[in-house]
Amino acid sequence: MLKELLQALYEKLELEEENDRKNKNGYFDFFEEHILKRPEFEEYKKDQVSVTSKTMKNYYEKYVEERSNGAGTPKKALLNLISEYLEYKNYEDFIIKNRGVITLPISNSIWKKTVTISLSLFITLYIAIVINENHFFYSYDCIVWKGDHYEKTSCTTNGAIDNTEYKINIKAFRKKAVDTSTIFFTIMKDNERKENYWYGKNREGKGEFFTHRGIHPETKKELEPVSRTILYKEGLLNE
Repeated sequence: MLKELLQALYEKLELEEENDRKNKNGYFDFFEEHILKRPEFEEYKKDQVSVTSKTMKNYYEKYVEERSNGAGTPKKALLNLISEYLEYKNYEDFIIKNRGVITLPISNSIWKKTVTISLSLFITLYIAIVINENHFFYSYDCIVWKGDHYEKTSCTTNGAIDNTEYKINIKAFRKKAVDTSTIFFTIMKDNERKENYWYGKNREGKGEFFTHRGIHPETKKELEPVSRTILYKEGLLNE
């Protein structure tokens, strides 16, 4: 656990506001000149804890950065001091509470940036997935043509159209075969004619009739309300 302990020490030194030297040498100079001289660590002097910033840097480079620099092993008293600085009871307490925890050999600031970027990317990806799902499955009212009528369907269905754009009343919309006996208009109380059918041509140019406004299922062109002119052209009106 030496690697984890020294990495944790480095990260805490990095956060010391009193230290304005933000580099490896500066962190361990601060440890030697300030941390080791704090009153709460006086008891460690009897254990002959006397270490220089260079020695601490060598320990860090050997155990965290895995360099071959000939540095020895820190004394138990020093490990206890570092652990107490990190707010543990001693080195054994640090080991118990950090067993199984993997510490990456990167600085605290880089770690924070990495976590922040990763979290931002995750949130962005999550939002994109939710929006994508809503677009294709939930919020959009997609329909597909089935024989003589439209049915609701997933927007991923082949030939599906987004009905939020066209607003077709699929319960009332039907393709109908008509003849001269078909009632194409309803006479209202004010003698105005109300169209009962809508008209459009398919891909082959053949006229077809539908029971409600909307678009032609083949050409996707807006249907026209039936008129006497249309009926004359289709041979359905002789007067």
